[in-house]
Amino acid sequence: MILPLKKSVGWRILLGLTLIFCSSANGNDNQPNNDNKPNNDNKPNIVRIAALENTFDVPLVDVEITFKVLYDNILSGYNEKAHVKIYDSFSMMKKAIENGQVDAIVANAPDVLLIEGLIDPDAISSIVTRGRLKQRWLLVTRKDISPGDWKALQGKRLTTSRNVTLGNIVLNVALLEAGFGQSTGFFRSTTPKESPHPAIVDVFFGKADAALVTESALEVAQELNPQIGKRLNVFMRSIPYLLTVNAFLKDFPAGRKENLKDASLRFHELPNGMTLLRLFKAERVNQVTWHDMENVRKLVAKYKRLTKSVN
Repeated sequence: MILPLKKSVGWRILLGLTLIFCSSANGNDNQPNNDNKPNNDNKPNIVRIAALENTFDVPLVDVEITFKVLYDNILSGYNEKAHVKIYDSFSMMKKAIENGQVDAIVANAPDVLLIEGLIDPDAISSIVTRGRLKQRWLLVTRKDISPGDWKALQGKRLTTSRNVTLGNIVLNVALLEAGFGQSTGFFRSTTPKESPHPAIVDVFFGKADAALVTESALEVAQELNPQIGKRLNVFMRSIPYLLTVNAFLKDFPAGRKENLKDASLRFHELPNGMTLLRLFKAERVNQVTWHDMENVRKLVAKYKRLTKSVN
């Protein structure tokens, strides 16, 4: 089903990334290309963006006014307007793509790889967070649980943030390789939180035994409360992976695509752009390639092999 934009969890975050993906500099002297037929009534072109509801879990303050300013003063420079639909499952998003209802997507890297043939390889981007384009997944535990001692963690309580699509694969591969099956049967309970910080805090206060979060999320939590680093262990640390991907579909008009791609990559140069990026705990948007997702592809393939071998 399609979630109502203002009622879905994290709608401001997804709408904000849409702006990052489709914004341009205010007062840009360069005239944008436009592959569409002439627009005689001067109405803005529509960019149809599909985003998964669980793609982001960064907490935001209410920034509706900021969005209004960005729409009026930035998007108008290219005569473009973003139309966003938020989906609660990848299958629904994929169906919309196959029906020709989508121009661009915001999704998790493993999901994007499933529709690789529909994506323009020269129009893929992601955000840089705390100086990193890729993030490590961590399993954070109490100090009394030794790192790597899976037996001591068995039957304990796990807490996670909302966007753990890739993190769950990382965790399940580690468990399968250690001979413990998958996380659903390994932990006594799994409790998702709206953002990483409450997941970490639950472990800190003994409400959970382990939290599955990114390295950046733990760093932020430690900056807010230095005691977290003293009382918690990093039980498991993955290699860096690209998490979230923004991409145009191949059949989106090339001229408009180049304009909007260039605008997103220069978004951090704008005062308003940097303000919005900071709300995402990010610094800029970077262009990426399929090569940047190669280790994600290998991880997913390994997960499939391991699950097949135990079934």
